[in-house]
Order: sequence, then C-alpha cells, then structure tokens
Amino acid sequence: MKFFLEVNPLKKTLQAFKNALRIAATRQMGLLMVTQAYTGFVMSFYVLAFPTSVGSTNALPDPKSLVGIAGLMIGTGEVSGAIGWGLVNRWAKLWGRGIVIISSTFCHLAAFILLFLSIPDDAPFGKNTSAPTYIAPTETLVCITGILIGIGDSGFNTQIMGILGQLYPDDSTPAFALYKFSQSFTAAVGFFYSSVLTLPWQILIQTSTLLLGSASYLLVEYRLIDADTTYERI
Repeated sequence: MKFFLEVNPLKKTLQAFKNALRIAATRQMGLLMVTQAYTGFVMSFYVLAFPTSVGSTNALPDPKSLVGIAGLMIGTGEVSGAIGWGLVNRWAKLWGRGIVIISSTFCHLAAFILLFLSIPDDAPFGKNTSAPTYIAPTETLVCITGILIGIGDSGFNTQIMGILGQLYPDDSTPAFALYKFSQSFTAAVGFFYSSVLTLPWQILIQTSTLLLGSASYLLVEYRLIDADTTYERI
C-alpha cells in the first residue's frame, strides 16, 4: 500500500523541470540569467586566466609564488565582501540591492583596468612573457586586483541569491537550479577560451558581460522597488 502512495520519482523530476522552464520564461528570470551568466564568466577568469597571467609575467618578482598570493587575495576579498555587503544590506530597503551591484561593478571594472594596464597581452597563454605593458606590474597591484575581484564577486553572488529568494519564495529550488546552470554554462565557455584569447579580448568579454549583467539586475531590482518598497514578490 505504501508503494502506491509514494510519489513517482520520474513524475516529480518532470514537474521540477517544467517549473524551471516556466520560471525561465518569465521576464525577471530572463534578465537575471544575464547577471548569472556574468558570474560564470568571471569565475573562469579568476580561477584560470588571472593566476595564469600572473605566473607568466616575467616583470613580476618571483611570479610563480605570486600565483598563490593572488588566490589568497581573492579569497580575502570574498570574505571581506560577504561581511561588508551583509552590513550594507541592512539599508537595502532604503537604497535597494542595486547599491551593492553598482559597487561590485566598479570593483570589477577597476580590477580589469589594472590588469589591462599592468599584465602583458599574451600572459594567459601560460608561457613566460616579457612583453611591454602600460605600467610596471608589481606585487601590490596583483594583490589589489585580487581583492577587488573577490569583493565584487561576493557582491554579485550574494545579491543574486537574495533577489531569487525574494522573487521566487515558493519556487526557490528551480530558481536556484537555473542560477547554477547559467553560471556553470558560461564558466565552461570561459574555461574554453581562457588559454586561446589574449588578455585584452578576455577583458573585453568580462567588461561587456559585466555591464550587461549589472544593467539587467538593476532593471529587475528597481522595478521591484517601484512596485513594492517592502520587497514583496512581483
């Protein structure tokens, strides 16, 4: 008797898939998936392209050891950002989550500009390079860049999770599944081109998707605020 009362696993899976498709078809999720896609691109960048570029730059003192330090700085930025954005969120009902996204956008823009100016164009290829740069690369610049990337990344991810939970309280599982799908898909694309494209082209992709993702998030966020300042579901 118990067997017949149990929910069919296949039916449950199909229903979850249908829910995900239904949510993906909404305008809010369509816009947010652009932002989610950016988090995948930037993930592939700081996991592969950034450390590879640092380790290949001969102008840096002991570049191989700086790879680990760069990763440590990204982690420091992630933790610091999560704490800082958590404090900022106390005033989110006043200013909206958009203030965190705007701040994170500026952090990433600053990081990309520093990389463009101080790291050789062919550094992502993984071969030691002494190609000229606009400004001399230093350990300090590498550390600052890593921290900025970490702070910005934590800002985007925390706010995406926050707004998804607010918009889809009854459909959080498929909503977050779409988030991870978008992020993972673009991360895979990013890993593919990381060792093929020169640094300026990679930075162009990052900057373009950053601006598109930020604009998409702000569109959803401020429509939400305009509709209901208490952040109720729209």
